[in-house]
Amino acid sequence: MPSLYSNLFYDRAFEFFEVRPVLEALLGFEKALARVQSRQGLIPPPAAGAIEILCSYESINRERLMEESARSGNILIPLLGQCRQLLAGHPSEAAGYLHFLATSQDAIDTAAMIQYKKATAWINLNLRPLITGLVEIAEMHRHTPMAGRTFMQHARPITFGFKVAGWIDGLLMVSEGLRFLKFPLQLGGSVGTAPGYSVKQYEEVSSGLSRELGLDLPVKPWHNQRQYIHTMAHQLGALQGHLNKMATDLSLLAQNEVGEISFDGKDKGHSSIMPHKTNPVNAILILANGLRIQAIAYSLSNTLTQDHERGSGPWHAEWESMEDLFRLVAGSLRLSIEMIGEIRVNKERMLKNIDDGGGLVFAEHVSRMLSLKLNTEEAQALVRSFSTRVRSTGESLQALLLKEESLRHLFSEKEISSWFEIENNLGLCDYFTGKMINRAKDLLSRKFKTKS
Repeated sequence: MPSLYSNLFYDRAFEFFEVRPVLEALLGFEKALARVQSRQGLIPPPAAGAIEILCSYESINRERLMEESARSGNILIPLLGQCRQLLAGHPSEAAGYLHFLATSQDAIDTAAMIQYKKATAWINLNLRPLITGLVEIAEMHRHTPMAGRTFMQHARPITFGFKVAGWIDGLLMVSEGLRFLKFPLQLGGSVGTAPGYSVKQYEEVSSGLSRELGLDLPVKPWHNQRQYIHTMAHQLGALQGHLNKMATDLSLLAQNEVGEISFDGKDKGHSSIMPHKTNPVNAILILANGLRIQAIAYSLSNTLTQDHERGSGPWHAEWESMEDLFRLVAGSLRLSIEMIGEIRVNKERMLKNIDDGGGLVFAEHVSRMLSLKLNTEEAQALVRSFSTRVRSTGESLQALLLKEESLRHLFSEKEISSWFEIENNLGLCDYFTGKMINRAKDLLSRKFKTKS
């Protein structure tokens, strides 16, 4: 049954780890294994045919399966038990050829990879509308000035388009990383040595199985080497981290004291008691997902330490952790797409916040211009002294400079005034924003596919 929180933290369209697709992936492994082995003469073709037909999702008693899995330690053992009952009495003796020369981890890892590949492709596909929406915002606000901030304080001016370009940059890098993840077949038998196969048989069965299932062919069985899982979790965690970054920036910009953006969420974000509130709901939920993902990512890092040839605990810890990781990231992606569609940019407030700072956002540029005729230490000391006065008296930096006697013979009033023009303080904002917009459009024009 769905959780009461399904519509908050998750995406209801993301169904890859529901009961049916998981069981179908496990049964799909067994069927594909039987087909490939029959072509290599390892099992009779009639047995493979019976496995194909009789071992269906509809024939499985799911309630019994869940009850029995608690005694077995994994879902596959009772699943095979039910399948063998379905095959019992078949003239091909198919029950004896089901799961031939395989172990439970072969089936569970391979089925997981089938689902992980589909889930990753879904996530990368759903990154497209998010990146597309951010590109539109970056283009719209390519020349919208705002205060850049370092360590939560005004630094020097940037544009809102430049800030958005930074979010796009991270998402594009993660999307590329997701495209090149490996989703390997698992086939090694009890301790990963593939007993019962000759070298030729193993190579033909494993390569045939990888083609049947659309999975990568590993160099060797990887029962106790979980780098594939670790890399996948790292990429998903990185995606969540970039979504956290965007949500954090937007939450801070939406604070009443800042007010540079707001969210037009219509009936969203109301308080239970304070009628004036419009809380940044989506950003809050994204950050909540991020906190949960940190704990999951930590546990998955620990699963790299597998004891001997088959892990007693670390392997099992991956199962629901990976599913939760995918579900949370998918939910954060949905929330992010909704969130950027609700952004309302307050250009006037952005300019006002620059002006209300007494011109200190221009201090770095002022210091550099002063150093053209003063030495650097003098210029820095003068601007630092004036900055203190700006904060204590409320007088602007420009006014203090224009009144400074020692500067009158060095710089004209027009020169000093030009130092406080925003367009002279934006550096290469427009250049970098344009490059990122073009980069995103180039990648969006291609198909976002998971490498097969």
